[in-house]
Amino acid sequence: MALYYNLGSLYEKYHNDTQLVQEYLTVFCKEASKMLKKMKLEIDDKKHDEVRKLVLKIQPSLEFLGIDEAFEEGNSILEWVNRTGKKKEVKEIYKVFKLHVKNATKELKKDFSIQKKQG
Repeated sequence: MALYYNLGSLYEKYHNDTQLVQEYLTVFCKEASKMLKKMKLEIDDKKHDEVRKLVLKIQPSLEFLGIDEAFEEGNSILEWVNRTGKKKEVKEIYKVFKLHVKNATKELKKDFSIQKKQG
């Protein structure tokens, strides 16, 4: 049983097509890592609009994959963006957000044998 995600919505959307689910998860795992790195840089540079774009880009997938904790942390990051808050206000929220996303992607990679592309 998965600890960090719930794929019920994904299987429903793709009519239990395991190949489509596998492809979606592979793309998500690859892109999530890139987005987390970019989000960290944008937070460090206090680029609130760029952070907003990244959160809004990843949140639908988080919700779709049942990564609820990260979704909620994403909402907290958006609140920070809307307040044009100071960097130190969001650092801990981002750390927790990143942890939830990383835990889910790590579990997905293990459960679905998703590997990094070689070379």
